[in-house]
Amino acid sequence: MIRNAGEFGEMVRKARTRAGMTQRELAMIANVGERFIVDLEKGKGTSQLDKALTVADRIGVNFIAFDSKTIPLREKELKNSESSQEQKSNKIISSFRQLRIRKS
Repeated sequence: MIRNAGEFGEMVRKARTRAGMTQRELAMIANVGERFIVDLEKGKGTSQLDKALTVADRIGVNFIAFDSKTIPLREKELKNSESSQEQKSNKIISSFRQLRIRKS
């Protein structure tokens, strides 16, 4: 569970480094400024939740919200959801790397 901006930023930073991306590269594919990524990863509080969620989506960080009345997803459904999101993230990262190679 993510309880604060610092924990969220740490999750984004770990996902970005696992993907082998720089902060600038992530900013480019998320269509946000590099300063936003720097602040986000440092846990700086922000009211720009939409941007933060876009960045999380682009790097493959997923959120599943449950309230006290929600029955958790069955394990199979959860694995399928994670697999689909991972494939989407891998496709975005692969496309970005191909663009980066062509520019070199």
